[in-house]
Amino acid sequence: MWSSENERLGFKNCSPFGYFLMQLAFVLFVATLIFLVAAVGMIVMSGFSSGISLRLLLPLILPVGTGLAGLFCHRAAQSLVAQRGFVYDYSSDQCNWDNM
Repeated sequence: MWSSENERLGFKNCSPFGYFLMQLAFVLFVATLIFLVAAVGMIVMSGFSSGISLRLLLPLILPVGTGLAGLFCHRAAQSLVAQRGFVYDYSSDQCNWDNM
C-alpha cells in the first residue's frame, strides 16, 4: 500500500481526511476478499445441493458492492491529495505538497 513510512506520513500530513479514506479503502478491500471467498463457498455449496441457476449469483452482490465502495474511497483520497499537489519522490524518499 505504501512504498515507505515517509510516504504514509506525508500523505497523512497533507490530507488527514484523505488518509482516513485510504485506510477505509484498505479495510473495504480486505472485507471484499473475505466476502468473495464466502460468496464463492455459498455458490459452490448451493450448486451441489440444488443445481445451477442464476439466483446463485446473488451472493456476489456484497463483494462487488464493497469493492466498488473501496475503489471510490481510494479514488477520493487520491484526488484530495492531488488537489494539494502531493508528490512523492521514490528515489529520495521525500514528499512535497502545497500547504494551503
